[in-house]
Order: sequence, then structure tokens, then C-alpha cells
Amino acid sequence: MQNEGRIIQPGGGKLVVPLNALLGGIEASRLKQAAASVPEYIRERNLQADKEARSLYESPVKLKGKRPATAHRNHGVEERLHGILERMDRIVTTDFRDLRRGVDYDRTGSIGVQALDRKGFFRNVTFDLETPETIDNQIIYAVRLKGVTFNRNELHREFDLLEAQRMGGMQVPAGAVRLDRYIDKEGIVVATPHVNEPLGAEFLDETTGEARGAKLCQRKDERVDYPLCWYEYDSQTRPPNGLLLGAMAVGLTSRKRISIGTTIGELAERPKKPSPRTGRDDAWRGDVESVFQTYVDRISRLHGGGKGLYHESPHPGQFHFADGRRNEIIMSDLRNIEPLEEMTYPQKIGCMALDLKSVIIYALRYDSFPVFGREGMSFLDMTLKYFNKADGDTLGELRRMAPSSGGRIFEGVFNLSWENKKPVTFYKSNPLIKALMQEYPDT
Repeated sequence: MQNEGRIIQPGGGKLVVPLNALLGGIEASRLKQAAASVPEYIRERNLQADKEARSLYESPVKLKGKRPATAHRNHGVEERLHGILERMDRIVTTDFRDLRRGVDYDRTGSIGVQALDRKGFFRNVTFDLETPETIDNQIIYAVRLKGVTFNRNELHREFDLLEAQRMGGMQVPAGAVRLDRYIDKEGIVVATPHVNEPLGAEFLDETTGEARGAKLCQRKDERVDYPLCWYEYDSQTRPPNGLLLGAMAVGLTSRKRISIGTTIGELAERPKKPSPRTGRDDAWRGDVESVFQTYVDRISRLHGGGKGLYHESPHPGQFHFADGRRNEIIMSDLRNIEPLEEMTYPQKIGCMALDLKSVIIYALRYDSFPVFGREGMSFLDMTLKYFNKADGDTLGELRRMAPSSGGRIFEGVFNLSWENKKPVTFYKSNPLIKALMQEYPDT
């Protein structure tokens, strides 16, 4: 699920989500403009990702079954994981209703809300390996397949993230819609309305993006789950909108994991043990700050001084502590990964601004939690430690504007770029853009 990093609201209250900031939402009256066609930049980007995914994996293998598919194996897995590949292929080509939990797979992947589980709002299945396998010096403990929990005759059923969020207790405006956004080579926001995936499935462009993104991450020594194989379903297995479907299989490189988002949510609910002398629980506070600062540092490392990678949706649910070790973080949701060093300057600044906007939005949400507010904690201040070169006046402007803006100050610049067809760097008065241009000057 795209927005796996749900936030636990202390006290059980519903959480008001700033959708325009978090999901790229637009008003319904402006949807028609964006829906005219798929912009050429997005079409070209998806075609390039598809081409690279096909070149990075070995010769395709045709598979038969109720859901015929073509498998694209990663180099070397055929020799090492032959029996495991057979199980993967069976899951991919068998209607989900015919698969047996405990036999074909061990568990499903969901966001943990019972109401969503009952409706089947998940698209991953996982099976454990009896004996861990080692490939390219990575130990694999289990296999997860994404986009395989659909039945071929039910492809008209859609997964709607906004509906899922409502079911999960979030307050979502009735007229909200989702918008997917990209930054083109000129640094201009290119947008198109999000097309809902069939329930339990994923579109092929997501699969090829994930397959390509995993390889890009490995080249940059980023810790991700090991890409084993990607699949494309045959042209007869299509939803009513006619788009092709795919599936991604990865080897899980930790026995267990917990996301940074879930960790902070659990800390928010953990009883504190105030010191009799100070009335504060410094250990608890230090733990919370350490977890969030690890997240910010991880984004900084990902960007690599402008020579690393762009993620597109780096919320706290996309970064996972491996086996409880705070110094080992596995990154997920790799379908829009792009190398920053290959971008033009305006595109680079725009992409890093989108990434950092996600971090700031979550910082503001955590800052709104009473349990953190009572301790005088500032997640926004921790986020601004991302910057080493931006001047104090600009960072001060960010601090002053953020709490009252509810994230709109960061979201507005992307809407302006899309509407006016101007590069994000044109809006230098926006404190986020200004700070990034100071941090990464155009040389």
C-alpha cells in the first residue's frame, strides 16, 4: 500500500489529514484540466523504466496457469533458488482464491486495520524459507510477492486509498481526489490524476519501476530487499481500463522489521517514567528524538549531497529497522527512484523539495501530538538539521511559517509550478526552495 506509514493518534481520536499536502490532492473542479491526457513526460518516463527493467533482468520465461505471466529473473537466482522460484511462479499464476494460507504462503501484507483486512485491502503475500539463502552476500529469510492477491474475474474491483484511509479512522474531505506528480527536466511539475489499481493487483509500470529502482539502490549501496524477479501478466489479464498488470518478488533481508512510523507511534503511546527530580522522562524523550533524527539523516544520506537518489514518497512508513537494529534501515516503495546526479539543476531541486516536503509534513503531524507537545519537542527543528549550508534567516522563516501553514506553504509551490508551467526554482521566495538552493547551489 502506498501510504503504509499510518500514524497512531494518542487517545484514540481521529486524525485530520492534510490531503493536499500528503497525497497531492486537488479540488474536483480542477481535475478536468489534469485528466485531459497522460502527459508526454510521464509516458516517456514509464517507457524508459520499462526498457531498463527488461535489460537489467535475464531472458523472459513464459508461465502457464489461470493467470498466465512472463517471469523476468534477476541474474543468478535460477541456479540458487530453483525450488523457491517454482513456489513464486505458482503464486503468481494461480487465482488468489485458490491459494492456501500455510501452504502456498504464510501471511498477507496489510496495514493492520481489521476493517481493511476483512475487505482484502492488501496485495502482498509472503512465505518463509526453511533455510535462509545467501545471494550477493545478502541473506534472504523470506520471499514477498506484491500485486498477486487478485482474482482474474474480479479485476473491476478497485483499491481506493482515500476509502481505505476513511475506514482506518482518518478524516478525508468528501471531494478529495489523488494526483500523481513528477518533476520534468525543466523542473516543472507534471501532474495526472491517479488511476486506482484493481484490488490486490498493481499496474505493470509500478512493477517495472520497482524492479529498476531496486537495482539503482543496490548500485548506490542503499539497503533494500533483494530483487528476485518481476512478472508481467499476459494481455488477457487486464482490468476494465485496459492497463497491463505486473508483480514484483523480493527476498526479505531481515527476519523481522518495524517501520520508523510505527516505532514513533508506539513511542507516543508508551507510558513515560518521569524523574522525581525533573518530572521528565529523558530516556523516553531521547528515544523519540533519536528515531526521528535517524529518519532525517537517512533522507540526507539518500540524497547524497545532490548526487544520490530521489525517492518521491519517503514517509516514515517506507523506512524499516531491520531486526530491531536502529543502525540498519531497509527502504521500500522504490518505483519512482531516480538518480539525482543525472538530473538538470531545476529538476534536482524540485525532486528533493518533494522528498523533503514529505518529511516536513510528518514532522508537523508529530508536532501536533499532545504527548510530544507537552514535552516541548520540535520535530520540525529536527528536520531542519537536514540543512548544513542554508542560512539562519531562511531556516528561521521555515520555522515561523510551518506551524501556521499546516503544510500549505510547501504544497503551494508545486501547485503553482503545475498551473503556471514554471520551474519549481522560479519560486525562490518559498522558504523550502530557497533553503534547498542554498544547500545545493547551481555550480
